[in-house]
Amino acid sequence: MHLELKQAVGAILALSFTSSVQSHDLGPDHDGWQFRLTPYVWGAGMDGRVAQFGLPTTHISQSFGEVLDNLKLGGMLAVEARKDRFGLLADVLHVRLGESGQAVVPAPPAPIPGISVKARASVNLTTALFAGQYRTIDMPQGYLDLIAGVRHWSVNTRITISSQALGVNLSGQESESWNDAMVGAKALYKLDDRFYTLGMAMIGGFGSNVRSSSDIMLGLGYSLNDRAALLLSYRHLAVDYRKSDFVYDTRMHGPGIGLDYRF
Repeated sequence: MHLELKQAVGAILALSFTSSVQSHDLGPDHDGWQFRLTPYVWGAGMDGRVAQFGLPTTHISQSFGEVLDNLKLGGMLAVEARKDRFGLLADVLHVRLGESGQAVVPAPPAPIPGISVKARASVNLTTALFAGQYRTIDMPQGYLDLIAGVRHWSVNTRITISSQALGVNLSGQESESWNDAMVGAKALYKLDDRFYTLGMAMIGGFGSNVRSSSDIMLGLGYSLNDRAALLLSYRHLAVDYRKSDFVYDTRMHGPGIGLDYRF
C-alpha cells in the first residue's frame, strides 16, 4: 500500500513540473472566486476484514473482475472553491456494499483449530473530506495543490455467519464514527485542448484509533466545452480503524464516471 501511495505521489509531482502550453483554470474570472462541482458514481468493490462485538472477524476479498460482474454503486460529490492561490475542498462519498467472505469460528467442542465458514458483511458507509488547499505551482499546462484537512467517517456494519453443518447462525450490527486528519496533494495536467489528467493522493492515520488511511484517485477528463468535462477515474480508498472489538480494516476500489463543471 505504501508503495502504491509513493508511486501515485510521484506521478502527480511529475505531471506538475511538465512544460506548459495553455492555461486551465476553474473559471473565466481569474480575479474572483472560482468554483468546481463534480458529481459522479463509483463502482466500488471491497476487500479486507470487518469485526464487531461478539462475532468472529470476517475476511472479505473481491477481485476487479468480480466487481465488474456485480457493481455496487456509490454516489460522490466533490465541491471546490478557490481564490488566487487559496482554496477549499469538500468531497462527500456514500456507498452501500454487501460482500461475501469467510470467517473462522471455533470447532465444537474444542476451540482449536477452528473452521472456516461462509459469512456476509454488509457495509453502509458515509465519509466526507473537508480541507483547505494551497496552489504551489500554477502553469498554463496545469497546477499542483497541497491539501490538508479532516475526513469524517460514519460506518454501519452487519455481519451474518451461518453453517448448518456446525449449527452456527450468528448475526450482529454495529455503528462507529470517527475523524481522521489527512494531508496530500492533487494535480492537473493538460494533454491537449480537449484531454487532461487529474490525480490526487492523501494519507492519514492521525486520528484516534486510526492506524492508517489513504486516498488515491487518478482520472482522465474530456472537455465538452469551456465549462464542462466528462471525467473517467479510478479510486482506491483505504482505512484501518480499530476500537475495542470493532475492526474496520478495508480497501475500497473501482472505476468512476462523473461530470466536471466549472463556473
